Amino acid sequence: MPAVDLSCVSCGAGISPDIHKCEYCGRVIVIKNFASLKNVANKDIILWSRLIESGNITATGSTAEVGRAIPEYASAFSLACCYLRLELYDKALVFFEKAMNYGSDNPETYFLAATAMLKGKKPFLHSITLIKKALEYLNAAEMLEPRSDFSLLAAYIKYDFFSRKCLRIEPDWQCELQKAVDLGISYESAVDLFALLKSDIPDVFVG
Repeated sequence: MPAVDLSCVSCGAGISPDIHKCEYCGRVIVIKNFASLKNVANKDIILWSRLIESGNITATGSTAEVGRAIPEYASAFSLACCYLRLELYDKALVFFEKAMNYGSDNPETYFLAATAMLKGKKPFLHSITLIKKALEYLNAAEMLEPRSDFSLLAAYIKYDFFSRKCLRIEPDWQCELQKAVDLGISYESAVDLFALLKSDIPDVFVG
């Protein structure tokens, strides 16, 4: 199994991805964030999701303390990340929203929920109700932690849905794109985001 960013939920010790419990304290392992799953094969993601569902491991999007204090959130976030990685968007969204209901203060929960709502399709193809909900999640993520990839996703949604449909929204996509630039968006981060979205980077974003 490829390397995954893992640590013990209890003592914080590093754990290799083929070990399901900490050799030091015996507690469950933690998948720290969605990016940890980037290069993991689908068959291994399926294995992780089954282990999480069985209660043998858990995961969290931020720190070991979150996983220890709120195991329900940890489990929900874990499964959501696995399902999103497997492109099971409806199931991913169910568990991201469960993580929110458990009181998640991890901005990735809201950011990834917004990506799951798009279901690998262009924003242009969705209803305005769904788009507004996705933007609400992004606003929640940015309130918790301003990040360049959050702003880039907001720029993409506003460009592809509102600008292409000649609809007004403030701030507009240019403002969101400039915010992403100001926050230090890298080309690599942009490529990763649009790979997750199953879309090409709009030409106007790279001009």
